[in-house]
Amino acid sequence: MVVYDVPELKRENKTVDIVKRVGVISAENVRLTNFPMKHPATMFNAGLLIEDNALTLYTRIIAGYYMRPYSSAIMKFHIPIEDLDGDISKNTYEGELIITPDFDNGYDMWGTEDPRITIVNGRKVIVYCGLTKGFHDPSVKFFRNLPVGAVCEGGNWKKIGVFKLRGAKIRGDKDAFLVEMNGLKLFQRPMMEYKGEFRDLCVISKVPEDIFEASDFREIETYDGVIPIDKEKFEYKIGWGTPPLKVGKDEYLLILHAADMDAVYRAFAALMNEEGKITAITPHYIMEPKEIYEKYGDRPHVVFPTGIGLLDDEVIISYGAADTFIGIGKIDLSEIMSTLDSNRI
Repeated sequence: MVVYDVPELKRENKTVDIVKRVGVISAENVRLTNFPMKHPATMFNAGLLIEDNALTLYTRIIAGYYMRPYSSAIMKFHIPIEDLDGDISKNTYEGELIITPDFDNGYDMWGTEDPRITIVNGRKVIVYCGLTKGFHDPSVKFFRNLPVGAVCEGGNWKKIGVFKLRGAKIRGDKDAFLVEMNGLKLFQRPMMEYKGEFRDLCVISKVPEDIFEASDFREIETYDGVIPIDKEKFEYKIGWGTPPLKVGKDEYLLILHAADMDAVYRAFAALMNEEGKITAITPHYIMEPKEIYEKYGDRPHVVFPTGIGLLDDEVIISYGAADTFIGIGKIDLSEIMSTLDSNRI
């Protein structure tokens, strides 16, 4: 079903925070242009592309907290790169709702959460966590939430299908994104039965090459899953954060999140080759909640990286702050590479 292929690289339970906070965006900073609500109630966990001298953010939004769990949709907005030199929290941007829950496919009826965006075969692709029609039903024990893919065609977003790992007994699956690395791969984080117990596992699985050819929404079976990285003993769980950013001929940088036993979310980085094998890990966390908007919100003490890009010699990240805000951060590329070089295979 899945193969465990984790290198002998250890991390310490400490943080050397190297992320420069550029600014924070709240829901009040973005005006919705195609929905009869001036602002969302909150927005967080945004995917990121750097294009046309702007950061394009694809963010999870919530219209209101009238039920638990609340329902999420996905909105797009732009931040001009020049705005990063000022206080972005004082600016106003225009946002467009692009992906909303659907009752007809049954796989995202109760929410579209935590989008990651990548470029695959020249296409913009978003993978998000869909809350299925059985998500609120306590009798439903498996496949409660699953990765759903959408592709941008002619400026509109078309949902292409839901991803399911072949042969796996899964309660839920999230933190997913689609990449092109020696073929199509899905990075996913299923809670699945493994060696007699249910665990949250970081998995990379293969994806059929014809997923963009079908005209109708369908189930897409992923296969040959590999677990390339695992939590440390002092952690409750880890998960994929940002999609991979190419930083060398055959090397990719990723930022992952980790929750400790007290459910505080921090971040660490890893390098991966074209085969999906981990080649280096930061020997400690590189980011933890320190600003007031990271320590307090709907979900306190959370930094949750979801977007990444390269701007000159700086790595730009977007992250969810306390499940309430979008944070923007910068990391010096040479500094993070030096830290990773200290803990290579």
